[in-house]
Amino acid sequence: MNNLLFSNNLLTGSSTGAESSVAKLRRASEKALINNLLINPVYAGAATVTQAAAVDPSTTVFQQNINRCSIKRGGVSVGTTTWNTSGTGVYAFQNLVGTQDFGFAIDFYTDSATVTLKIKRQTSYGFKLAINDAYISVSSSTLVAWSTVDPTYNYVVVAGLTGINKIRLEVAVDLTTSANPVHCGHYTTAFTSTWPTDYKTFGVVVGDSFTHGSGSNYQVNDYVNQLGILLGLDDLWALGYSGTGYVASLSGQTFTTGAFAAGSTVIPVANTSGLVLNGPVLLNGTGDLSPYFSRHTQITTIVANTSITVSKAALAAGSAVSLYSPNQMLTPTDLWNTSTGQSRLAFDLSRMSYTPDVFFFALGLNDDANATGYQTEMISQWALARSLAPNALIIVIGVPSTAANGSNSGSPNYISAFSQNNENNIKGAFTTWNDPNSLFIADCTSPLGGPGGSRQWGTGNTGATNTTGNNDVYCYTDGTHPSTAGHAYRASWIANSVRAALKTLP
Repeated sequence: MNNLLFSNNLLTGSSTGAESSVAKLRRASEKALINNLLINPVYAGAATVTQAAAVDPSTTVFQQNINRCSIKRGGVSVGTTTWNTSGTGVYAFQNLVGTQDFGFAIDFYTDSATVTLKIKRQTSYGFKLAINDAYISVSSSTLVAWSTVDPTYNYVVVAGLTGINKIRLEVAVDLTTSANPVHCGHYTTAFTSTWPTDYKTFGVVVGDSFTHGSGSNYQVNDYVNQLGILLGLDDLWALGYSGTGYVASLSGQTFTTGAFAAGSTVIPVANTSGLVLNGPVLLNGTGDLSPYFSRHTQITTIVANTSITVSKAALAAGSAVSLYSPNQMLTPTDLWNTSTGQSRLAFDLSRMSYTPDVFFFALGLNDDANATGYQTEMISQWALARSLAPNALIIVIGVPSTAANGSNSGSPNYISAFSQNNENNIKGAFTTWNDPNSLFIADCTSPLGGPGGSRQWGTGNTGATNTTGNNDVYCYTDGTHPSTAGHAYRASWIANSVRAALKTLP
């Protein structure tokens, strides 16, 4: 029986007899619940945590092998990952280059009594530090502001450790320019060891700016990071591309063509400014198609202020046609590289060391549900995830009701009719797909939601409360993204819904 609220069916396991993804997630989430990680107890040992400006330690063991440190939450914004030496000291660091602010983490085991973590800071974002999966309280807060004693680097020194300990650093970094990469290094005392943590359960969240962490005061407080903890996942990557959806890509460039014939692949464009290679050719950013080009037609070459070459021939002749092309954020099934045919989602997974045990899809808020082939695109993206991770549990999450959309809706309780329409489209596509190892978790049409069946409702936000609903608390001042409290709330209800759904499976 197809239960849309929770599941279609249960994966019985791979042909090798390995533990199924459902069983792994159930076990991990139950362990997290038993451990009650939300309490965040302070480390019971004699460790002290300080920040200071410091020179690179010279009497340390160089942790040269990348396998001695697990990189967590690499995600969408991470570019090349390398390990190097630099400056006067010897240490291991991760060199990250990307396009957005992003939260990531490193963790490892060590028998060193003192560990020095070095971060090249680009923004004022803070960090969280955990020892043996317990967050450390510094200055009465687990979310620690950066020290101002060093304008370039921060040194976080953990001293007084005994025995073998697991160290985890969660940090939000500014990756807005490739000219300023971020360095994350760690030192231990001489004649000690570090080794990587073990991955047992690994997942990814494919989403938009909500998944990217927009609205949270620090991206280490985003819902993805907290959801991973609540479900007991060893790592949960946030593949959050701002402005994207199943068909939408809101960051792009409008352009006008010259005259072209049906069947043409070379399209005259007098002004190519803002266009980029691999950019899809659409009617607008919400994913509508023009009558001239089919979906996933993408730019393969650009002759400046002369023409573009596209990957699929024009469907009809046209002249002076106004079109739109995303310039940085692609949907999961758009081609990351048109010459190799690799999709964006396949590229994302190619940077990971493990095949995901669980996929979350959290898209739809930016889409036009009337776009041609909307439900077909959803199914193709879920099917792509299934082909990339055959044994993974795929969890599709509905669409949130934001304050901005709710204020434009005539529905009761200021629930967004736009969001409800998009969520019902997703629900319909999920029913059609009928994958045997998948769950659907409703958001704004949930029987477990508040008034009217929505997890969030009302037209207020944290900067302009009006007592119309819980968006006064959970919606950020921009009227769209979750507030810091909203990210925690979102993580909590998704985790509880998943845990309840797992109990319904054999």
